[in-house]
Amino acid sequence: MLTRGGKMYFITFVDDCSRFLYVYLMISKNEAFTMFKKYKAKIAKKKIENKIKVLRSDRGEEYFLNEFFSFCEEHSIIHQVSAPYTP
Repeated sequence: MLTRGGKMYFITFVDDCSRFLYVYLMISKNEAFTMFKKYKAKIAKKKIENKIKVLRSDRGEEYFLNEFFSFCEEHSIIHQVSAPYTP
């Protein structure tokens, strides 16, 4: 099902400390990396002292791009993935 803006997918980011939830709507799953960069920029503006230390994700293909890995490595972000075949 599409939203009024033509978006079909969404990605959520949860701050483990505050449990604050960010939701981004996407046209395709390929936008996951772009949305993560937007989220990181928003966090950097709001919380100068706190940084993203760990990114937990499912085993979706959108998280296994070379540019995604290099971005996480460049910014010292540990990318953890869930166990196979778990929700």
